[in-house]
Amino acid sequence: MTDYFIYCRQIYARANNKYMNSHNTEEPSKDNMYLDANNLYGWDMSQYLPTGGFKWLCESEINTTN
Repeated sequence: MTDYFIYCRQIYARANNKYMNSHNTEEPSKDNMYLDANNLYGWDMSQYLPTGGFKWLCESEINTTN
């Protein structure tokens, strides 16, 4: 794949924490977080490649690997 678009979104989320005017003390505290991650491929390509710690797998290990 050279061109692709991944989009995941939940349309509605409701927070409940002590910093909100509508805080309900009867319910557990819940926060919302919005992440917008861009250039994940560029970040990945700037990381070091593994250079050791490899091992060969036997046939039974290959068959049980997901």
